[in-house]
Amino acid sequence: MKENYYDILGITDEEKKLEGKDFEEVLKKKFRKLSVKWHPDRNNGSKEAEEKFKKIAEAYDVLLNKRNEYDNPHSQFEFKGGMDFGGMNMDDILRHFGFGGFEGFGGFGGNPHPQQQVIRGTNIRIKIVLTLEDVLKGCDKKIRIKRYEKCTHCDGSGMTAESRKRTCKTCGGSGMAFSQHGFMSMQHTCPTCGGNGYVVENPCKHCNGHGIVQNPNAEVSFTIPRGVENGMQIEYTGLGNAAPHGNGINGSLIVVIEIEKHKVFEQQGKDLVRNVDISAIDAILGCEVEITTLGGQKVKAKIPQGTNSGQTFRFKGYGLPIYGGAIGTNGSMIAVIRITTPKKLNDNERKLIEELKKEEHFK
Repeated sequence: MKENYYDILGITDEEKKLEGKDFEEVLKKKFRKLSVKWHPDRNNGSKEAEEKFKKIAEAYDVLLNKRNEYDNPHSQFEFKGGMDFGGMNMDDILRHFGFGGFEGFGGFGGNPHPQQQVIRGTNIRIKIVLTLEDVLKGCDKKIRIKRYEKCTHCDGSGMTAESRKRTCKTCGGSGMAFSQHGFMSMQHTCPTCGGNGYVVENPCKHCNGHGIVQNPNAEVSFTIPRGVENGMQIEYTGLGNAAPHGNGINGSLIVVIEIEKHKVFEQQGKDLVRNVDISAIDAILGCEVEITTLGGQKVKAKIPQGTNSGQTFRFKGYGLPIYGGAIGTNGSMIAVIRITTPKKLNDNERKLIEELKKEEHFK
């Protein structure tokens, strides 16, 4: 079944009637909007976003270059499914269409030539285990990770006094190479020189010419905001691996949140549930109890007479905060009453209870 490229790009029936430059202008606007939305850099490296980005690129290429063939039901247009982009990254795809990389993805139709590539270090992904107290108040973390950093021996250049630059034979010094993927000729970063346009002879021996070395104990500090949720991913720009050759920007540190089980409180969304034990006599007569919140405050609750086990009492504002929300938007603490009974009785206690059983409301 042929893929509906018009639907993928959100092109309306009225827009389908356009021809020539009018249609191309609409096509570019649709592609730009969806490419920005689904670029993996905007979606924490999501694989789903990457696949959608590639599908959008495929639809754009077909409607830009093979629209007549695609629209003609009698043509021999062959739909082959998802394009094979091989080792290309998303910015390579954008550059192929003349839009520059994602960093400069702001101008269509201005410059037909690809913009200078901004080399970016790779991201680092780690998991952080937090307590509910961390979620309640937020916290600062200082940890050690393995990270590629600028080589101090060559100041990130990859070169020494004995080194020499030679024009890359693969790309001829342009930093870009071409490859064929189906009916698309793709321009992408040269795999030999990494986009620099040159290779280094007699490179720095400490980094082998890459300009970066791995630090197994790199110390990083970052702040976890209030109200984070289990499984949430937080991106800290610039804390990832350094870019090679000292001419780019660091990648990001992606922190995946895991919240450990609490000994007292159970999390239910933004509400915190805890048990409160009272004696059978207090449940019968009613009482006042003091309950400790997650934040350490003491709140008093009046337990009415005749309270049953499992009855709940809600205390608004003593739960977890909403991520990114204003102060005071916390959920509730929910106290669940548990009635405790003595396991042993002395003779006098047993006698009193036996007498009590004869009374009207205990039969």
